[in-house]
Amino acid sequence: MIARAGSLHLGVGRIVRNETTGDAFRVVRKLGVGGFGAAYEVAQIAPKRPFPARLCLKIANEADCWHREAYFGQLLFSTTHAIRVMASFACVLRGKRKRPQYCLITELAVGGDLRQYLQAHPQPWSEAKARREIVGLLDVLCLLHDSAAVHRDVSPANVFVTGDRTLKLGDFGIAIHRRGTRKVEADMFNPSAAPKRIVARQGRGFWKPADDVYQVGQILAALLLGNADKKLGARGVKALGCSPSMKGVIQRCIGERWNRFADGPEMLRAVRGAKTPESAIRVKSLEGKTVVFTGRLGITRQEAAKHLRRAGGMHGARVSATTDVIVRGHSPQYIADDKGNKLLHVDREREHGHRIAVITEQQFFRLARIRGKT
Repeated sequence: MIARAGSLHLGVGRIVRNETTGDAFRVVRKLGVGGFGAAYEVAQIAPKRPFPARLCLKIANEADCWHREAYFGQLLFSTTHAIRVMASFACVLRGKRKRPQYCLITELAVGGDLRQYLQAHPQPWSEAKARREIVGLLDVLCLLHDSAAVHRDVSPANVFVTGDRTLKLGDFGIAIHRRGTRKVEADMFNPSAAPKRIVARQGRGFWKPADDVYQVGQILAALLLGNADKKLGARGVKALGCSPSMKGVIQRCIGERWNRFADGPEMLRAVRGAKTPESAIRVKSLEGKTVVFTGRLGITRQEAAKHLRRAGGMHGARVSATTDVIVRGHSPQYIADDKGNKLLHVDREREHGHRIAVITEQQFFRLARIRGKT
């Protein structure tokens, strides 16, 4: 729900008080207006409890998102990469209508949100730095997903930058737990950050942890591009200044839901872990092997399958848990370090412990004993 900016206007110097604890805060400046409400930088003036010197006040008219953010703020309070919620309370401000305003006091991320930060500092982040910060965000997401909750809005507007360029996830106003075995409905989401399938169905579908993964993949791409103003498509992955394995991770994240990492923990393992090099699995013979071809070979697929059968192997149309070898032919995609669907499926199967070798067409020709092609 978008806040009515006029009803949440607080002038500089305005005092907001928590009547339960006696804590009071003076408005320093306005930070902005968003889906939750309005945000202000405030300073504590009547300390009953010690808070940091620079704080953020988020104030809203409606209670639902406030309840959620206060709850998840308490749940994630000790988590390094989540914005810390220091206090939550309702108050009636003098001069306003006699209805409560709902307030949160949080830590202030001095760099603003990620979109603002990258607009002011449009330099691509190194892969090492981007990886470290994404791992931090995924630590938060893992806590949510492991507790049967989803965030539903991991957008550049809700990822915040601290003074040392540490990223922190905030704004849990539409985060929600799954009830029992029931799926979470996609009835609340940010269209500018949601997967196309969610947007196209206009709230008639379900939001899964894999949809949070999609959003984290977009954040990772934004860091590597130095630009968070638009979502990245599959064709844009090859232009990223990162390693092929990281491009593969991003492709998995922003692709179709069925091929994404299922949740935060699965994506975290992929980002952290070094994948088995394609050359590490040696193939001495094709006999008894299930082989899948991808890309353009020097012979037709039909001829390749015939030679494979003569060598004692079996042709598979798709990569699966039964695949032993994939033959990587020529493709403009591969030259650009971009991966096709079959190679992405190899990554997925490897994550589940299935050993699949990737060989070149020259290696295949040699193993299949095809003369004139080695």
